[in-house]
Amino acid sequence: MESYGPIFHKYLNLYGPLLVDFIRDKKNLELVYNVGAKPLLAVWILLAILPTHWLTKLTVKASLFTNAAIYLLLMVGSFLDPKSKVDPADFMSFDGVIRLYSKVQAPGALLMWHHYLCFDLLAGAIIATDAARSGVPRILTWPILGFTLMFGPVGLLMYFAVRLVLGRGSFLF
Repeated sequence: MESYGPIFHKYLNLYGPLLVDFIRDKKNLELVYNVGAKPLLAVWILLAILPTHWLTKLTVKASLFTNAAIYLLLMVGSFLDPKSKVDPADFMSFDGVIRLYSKVQAPGALLMWHHYLCFDLLAGAIIATDAARSGVPRILTWPILGFTLMFGPVGLLMYFAVRLVLGRGSFLF
């Protein structure tokens, strides 16, 4: 079986510098932000109003894919950039994480932002679809989705509490 290593390295060497140049340009980063983040409010509104509609499912999936792809490109570009202060070893300790956040530049901040956007939307989609399936009144899910959009885990915790209070049982597990 043929190894993909040489092919991967060929494309990495070819396109890596282009990606690094792309993420160093503030205008490109603004474009990336606008593509990934700007449409999300409409997606969240659809999620609140029509959680099981095909259009909502399509836009949620498209937004998750778009923000995950942006995240991947920013991450790879940051790791390839020799001027980047990202050290993969910093992810493995508390002090390392503090170092990562203390020396964040524009690509890194956008990288983190798309990470939050992706996972908050995923949590919101799970909450909205589960609430629709389990009969949680939609009016109760609206503030929960708002908290999930703004404060991720807080909204998820609120949904756990609502399910327990309404006697709908445990959620996820």
